[in-house]
Amino acid sequence: MRRSLAGASLGCAAVVLASSLQAQATLSGIVRHDSTGAPLAGVEVLITTTPHRTETGTDGRYTLSGLPAGVYQAIFRKVGYLPVRVDVRLASSETTRANTTLIESAVVLDPVIVTGSPENSRGVGVGREAMEERRRLGFGKFFDAEYLRRVDSHLHLDDVFRREGVQTFDMRTSNGHIWAAFNSIRRDNQGKFNCVMQVYYNGAPVGKGGILDVSVRREDVIDLRTFPLSSLEAAEVYRSAGEVPGEYGGPNAGCGVILLWSRVNP
Repeated sequence: MRRSLAGASLGCAAVVLASSLQAQATLSGIVRHDSTGAPLAGVEVLITTTPHRTETGTDGRYTLSGLPAGVYQAIFRKVGYLPVRVDVRLASSETTRANTTLIESAVVLDPVIVTGSPENSRGVGVGREAMEERRRLGFGKFFDAEYLRRVDSHLHLDDVFRREGVQTFDMRTSNGHIWAAFNSIRRDNQGKFNCVMQVYYNGAPVGKGGILDVSVRREDVIDLRTFPLSSLEAAEVYRSAGEVPGEYGGPNAGCGVILLWSRVNP
């Protein structure tokens, strides 16, 4: 009788284990070079908010098993290439395919210099404290305190962004002229930039982002010159929806997002 009970217990445990494994999701696919179509080896693949990550093999393929079901972002990155984010919906007991291509990057990044003190970091917010983690993921452009203190004091925020390849333009509104940042890819049928980035200040949205005169009025766009460089501790620019961190996504983030963090004692 004892042997029968033991055997039944083992059988139940095996069934529970098998059921648990079947309930887990799998993500797989292939990563290729954008211009040649050749498979890319050594591309890191990771699922945000989870510890799951892997690398592509010599054939460019990867597989991540044992994933929790849900909606996530998969990040693909490799030194020398622009990283890519892909939204994935993982279902229990199913394999989801996510193929992508990476574009070579000729951008040379300046050395990262991190400075600060407990006094300067108080009150800036959880989002600011997570900036270095967002920088590590390889998306966006980052302007830390060291960078902002080095630039010419006569420059405006839009001048600094423009020098680093961000599209900023003088835009006419019923209230006068303002300076705004635009997605560098999307344009109207006349070839003009029309996709305004959403701006956050200390984690809260200010103004609005979206398609000009369609989803956002010009009068609702914030003027970048509202924020003097001397008042800022740091800035982050995500120039497209694919770069935007998940916590700052939403209906107004389709054109990209700018995060501004103020100094405690400007």
